[in-house]
Amino acid sequence: MATLQKVKPEEIIVEVNNICRTDPIFSGMAEQQINNFASRAANQAQIILRGDPVVRQNEQDRQFFLVVRGELAAYDDTADTRRLLNYLGAGTFFGFRTLLDRDGKRSATVEAVVDSLVVFFSEDDWRWLTNIHPEAEEQVKKLEGKFEEQGRLSFRGKHADEITFRIARRHYLAFLRRLTVPTVLLIAPVLVLIIAELVGIGTAAALQSWLVWALILPFLVLSLLLTIYHYFDWRNDEFIVTSKRVIHIERILFYSEERQEAPLTQIQSVTVQTHNWLDVIFDVDDIVIQTAAIGKMFINNLQAAQDISREILRAQVAAKQRATAYNSSRTRQQLKERLNKNIMAEGLPPAAEPKVVRRRFPINNMPKLNLGYFVPRIKETKDKKITWRKHPFILIKNIFLPLLAVIGSGYLVLATLFGFWPFAAPAAWFLTLMILALFGGCFFWYTHRYDAWRRDIYILTDTKIIDVESSAFKLKGEQVREGSFDSIQSITYNIPSWWEQLINLGDVVIKTAGAQGDFTFKRVFNPSSVQETIFYRWDRFQDEKRQKAQESSNLQTIEIVGQYDDLQNSR
Repeated sequence: MATLQKVKPEEIIVEVNNICRTDPIFSGMAEQQINNFASRAANQAQIILRGDPVVRQNEQDRQFFLVVRGELAAYDDTADTRRLLNYLGAGTFFGFRTLLDRDGKRSATVEAVVDSLVVFFSEDDWRWLTNIHPEAEEQVKKLEGKFEEQGRLSFRGKHADEITFRIARRHYLAFLRRLTVPTVLLIAPVLVLIIAELVGIGTAAALQSWLVWALILPFLVLSLLLTIYHYFDWRNDEFIVTSKRVIHIERILFYSEERQEAPLTQIQSVTVQTHNWLDVIFDVDDIVIQTAAIGKMFINNLQAAQDISREILRAQVAAKQRATAYNSSRTRQQLKERLNKNIMAEGLPPAAEPKVVRRRFPINNMPKLNLGYFVPRIKETKDKKITWRKHPFILIKNIFLPLLAVIGSGYLVLATLFGFWPFAAPAAWFLTLMILALFGGCFFWYTHRYDAWRRDIYILTDTKIIDVESSAFKLKGEQVREGSFDSIQSITYNIPSWWEQLINLGDVVIKTAGAQGDFTFKRVFNPSSVQETIFYRWDRFQDEKRQKAQESSNLQTIEIVGQYDDLQNSR
């Protein structure tokens, strides 16, 4: 394929012609009409460099577009955080909304994520197309509906800079396979009715007897309840493919939940397994995803698994192409900046003036009473550092008895001072001192348990995770483990039982390749949110790390080219 800089008009016509022949918008059009439409693209194609916009949100114009080569991205810029809506790959028509709605504005900003070749069609082209092929307008409406549906496809924990390609659930055949026990339970009522028929009672007469209903009703109810349970348990598992990762959420209804996910960059292979003739007939397969981080990710009984497999691989290739396009764009920009700078003509920079260091003496501040210490905080965010503590249930479990003792002994102190029940009058001073001592002991017991919970924390920064295991008031010491994002391989969470699921309590497991071993954020509140937050920062760190490494390599090459250019210009 020719480069974008050297693309010829006749090449554009051929490529547009090939795209139109397979696009539903042109279904039913005569070959000569398609050729005429494609010929309009010859002088209307533009090269859009990475990061340059094609349209901006809320603009009003009367054009539609075709991506011939490359890839664009549609963004919603109305919110505080820019939200990615869709990717528009080669062969995609878009921008029809302002043509369908006379007063319409651009609903999104569309930019190139790689250097792209885009054809700009005018309103006259649209009128020409709909005049000779009226069915095109209905196809365009369906296309716009698909774009809207794609933008709405979401899940809990979706990032603003990713889009969801597929949310798949298990095939209904997997539900039927779970109905063995409910079906067996229905045998008992059938046997009761058969026995009634054999002894001469008759089926109709048996169904009028309360004794027969007392025998068969428990089996019917239990079978129905199990069927309903298996149905919702079958529906609640999810397999998600996005532009950045694949996610498998395995839930056991009313019991547990586990989540695995792997970035597309760490997927090594995708295998589709078919087990028997039923799987072939109903198109039910298993997917095994081999990753460099969490090992194998196994999802069984998926419909159209081959399509999902291809979608994962396409998303992976596209993600790598976007990363390559970013590196190329940065290299191009850096090279341009370097070649415009002649360091031979600039001379040496002026010497830096000596710095005067002034000695500052520490200011002694009086310690302040921190009343916020006794306010339990499950999550704290300060200067991009997030601190989590264990679930409030763990705190309540630890301080319940000490708190009752503090309340009880506190009441006794007031009773001795003011003559409340069980004292008829203020108590003697030695009894008051004893109860005050009891109150102090109970309060220490309470603060000891509370401080042990408060000091056991998990910390997330932009570059590392920290697990602090501490004893109360550090009386028995403190252990601090740190792990760099460089060593993290996978982040999963697990909610182990129905009780933990009810109160949203679980563990977040962070597997690392370092000598420090794996990290487990135990018994945290809302583990799915904790996992998502860690994954987001880890993913952003990995992107920045790759970009810095690429830029460092680029700068070395660019500097050599720049030095050569400087020498050539100085001659």
